Amino acid sequence: MKNNLRNIIVFFINFILKINVNLAVFLSTSISTLLYKQKIISNFDGEDWIYTWGKSSIVTDQTLYSPKAVERLKSLFFFDYHPTHNDIIFNIGADNGLEIETFCEKVGPHGKVYAIEPNPDCCRRLKKLQQILNLNNLVILQYAIGENEEDLILSNSENSIESQIINEDVTNNKEHFKVNQISFDKIIKQYEIKKIDYVKVNIEGYETNFLEGYRYLQPKVKNFCIGCHDFLSPPKKTFDTVKSWLIKNDYQINFYKNYKKLEIFEKYYIYGKSKT
Repeated sequence: MKNNLRNIIVFFINFILKINVNLAVFLSTSISTLLYKQKIISNFDGEDWIYTWGKSSIVTDQTLYSPKAVERLKSLFFFDYHPTHNDIIFNIGADNGLEIETFCEKVGPHGKVYAIEPNPDCCRRLKKLQQILNLNNLVILQYAIGENEEDLILSNSENSIESQIINEDVTNNKEHFKVNQISFDKIIKQYEIKKIDYVKVNIEGYETNFLEGYRYLQPKVKNFCIGCHDFLSPPKKTFDTVKSWLIKNDYQINFYKNYKKLEIFEKYYIYGKSKT
């Protein structure tokens, strides 16, 4: 019922947006504040929605936004790792960066957060967020991460978990985009990374491709948080492979259990903590 009501509200605001931007922004601000029981200020810059609550902000394509989504993600990503000042974090598959502000705040001015995201729309939003919040310790890299270096065509789906590699000529197709795929080993070498405290991976079923591109294990990642996608239909069976890889490379594994009722995707997150 709640989802149906929200979908109706989103449809209505998007309809109003085509007629009167100021009215749509007013409605988004008012309804978001009412639904989520805290003051949320909405703005629309012609491309993206910008939401501000307290000292926090997010840039997204969503007409309504709940800060509770950020809190749940923080619980998920920090379940088996707690960032501290000077840490080096890689956020692989950053999407719109719901967790970026927290990552940057926790590592401090002398830490670094590398946000890797292939989607150009998401990268645009990340750059806006970086400017709004003055995130000087954030590095945004527009790459796909895989086992080798090559050019790929990816789908530009409204639902990020449905993004996939397209094996056909899609020149001038606005529903797809071309991006350079690069291995994690190449990123480490290119940016002269000396230590890696934490890597969060959420790349829609290509988790094993990422691991195949991390052949040298130098420097060794201290903490992994890897979202697998066996729940997709058709499923991308990576959970067992990721689990085996972590065990083989001397990681202590753990699983998310912070809520009594887990969302389906939360059940497929695997944490790895280096034993060495």
